[in-house]
Amino acid sequence: MHSPAPPLTPDRIQSRLLLLAGIFLGLFSILLTLSPAARFRSWQVAYRWDHWIGLAVWAVLFYLADRLTRRYLPGRHPFLLPIT
Repeated sequence: MHSPAPPLTPDRIQSRLLLLAGIFLGLFSILLTLSPAARFRSWQVAYRWDHWIGLAVWAVLFYLADRLTRRYLPGRHPFLLPIT
């Protein structure tokens, strides 16, 4: 027998939406890194790496925001933080 999936709590909804946003931003960062190679149609180009710092800062800040909202705002709406 297969056990039923656990219900989606506001914490799980918020975490999954932030994970989805992180995946989207990670894929966008990969595309930004590889865009010079696509433009010049060669792998021998100068790649841009600056935007990875922004992705890392975003990930750390939203991880902390997720943890703090879980702890101090238990009755929050789970879509507000991911929308920001």
